[in-house]
Amino acid sequence: MNRTAQSVRRTAVHVFAATFAMGALALASTSAHAESQGSGFRPAGPLTTVSATTSSSADWAATVDADARAMDALGIAEPMNTNVHTSRAWTTDSSGRSTYTFRRGQRVNFKFSAYNASSRSRSVHVVIQVYRRIFCIMSPCPNNQQVLFNGYTTFGPGTSTKYLPMVVGYSDPTGEWEYNVTIDEDGRYGDNDESAYASFAIAR
Repeated sequence: MNRTAQSVRRTAVHVFAATFAMGALALASTSAHAESQGSGFRPAGPLTTVSATTSSSADWAATVDADARAMDALGIAEPMNTNVHTSRAWTTDSSGRSTYTFRRGQRVNFKFSAYNASSRSRSVHVVIQVYRRIFCIMSPCPNNQQVLFNGYTTFGPGTSTKYLPMVVGYSDPTGEWEYNVTIDEDGRYGDNDESAYASFAIAR
């Protein structure tokens, strides 16, 4: 092979190597950017109360409260959530409009209302989670289940509406999802739990 052919060959190899390196760098940059965008739903703020309406069932609330005072007098521990019940769950956009379809990177408010039949505020355990609506034939189910909130929050007498603001992750699969909010008495699933559900979708 003459010197000219060797020179052309070396140049071609160098060009190929440089192109490959640039492509790898671009791919790494893209992956890093996607990772920086977040994986899964990301918090956009705390669990917030937006409205509260005084109970219209005054007699019932007074009776329940009297029972609670009687239990206190007897030294009987009162269940944390004998009176707070979920009533509705739905999703809204950042402006508070009821919305079904969201895009990746868009804010979604997971909203719910609950009724406290007592005449005093109650602190109860709340779990908010989302998962894809798919038919599972394996365990664990690959439905991208994500727990968005797991803790205690307070409900005043009557009906309260709260929301949890989140941002749809860039890695969350498109399609139909389900949002579930559960209120339970003692922080353990299966013991007098109450849940409300709502469907929503993630688009490209």
